[in-house]
Amino acid sequence: MAGCVVISFDGEPNYDSMVEGRWKEEGAYAVIHRIAVCERWKGQGVAGQMLRLAERLCAQRQGGRIRAGKSEF
Repeated sequence: MAGCVVISFDGEPNYDSMVEGRWKEEGAYAVIHRIAVCERWKGQGVAGQMLRLAERLCAQRQGGRIRAGKSEF
């Protein structure tokens, strides 16, 4: 396995409101919760491929709206 991504189509309560600003678009959205690439595959475009797949899936199911948070490990 080169990597994994977790995509949820159930929304995320933490994204329902923002402290500052607002989302560009309202309505149904998908959430990318996690994306990880195996150390030996890093730098080979795996994350980009997974994000493109996520975009295609989200376009089919949620009109293309994706929300994601960030964490660093």
